[in-house]
Amino acid sequence: MSDPATWLILGGLVSAGGTIYSASKQAEAAEFNAQIAEDRAKKEREAAEREEDRFRRQGERFMSRQRALYAVSGIRMDEGSALDVMTDSVLELEMDALAIRAGAEARSRYYLSQARLDRLKGETALISGAIRAGTSLLNDFSEYRWGN
Repeated sequence: MSDPATWLILGGLVSAGGTIYSASKQAEAAEFNAQIAEDRAKKEREAAEREEDRFRRQGERFMSRQRALYAVSGIRMDEGSALDVMTDSVLELEMDALAIRAGAEARSRYYLSQARLDRLKGETALISGAIRAGTSLLNDFSEYRWGN
């Protein structure tokens, strides 16, 4: 096994194997990162649902207090400025609740995009690793065959 050609071939195989192994580990890390990003996206949506529910309950309590104060004051709520104030309050509360949902949805989409990007990086690592390994083997074969 002291033949230089044998060592050249073995070195090329080891180098190619190391390149492929490294690429596979990069792909595994990318998949792990993608799973973390997907988990974050899910948690964002879940947290937003809880926050939106909490905000809506808080808004309902606020509206109940406002109706009670109007009633105690003898103000009719089915006409005039009291109705306008109540309508505006309901609309503002709804807009704020929807803003909570929209913000979480945007953050969730960001994390899902990150997951897709991470997976693409993993695929790219595998492809480029295979190309580098093949190139290394071809260069070693060329050196062996033609002595370059």
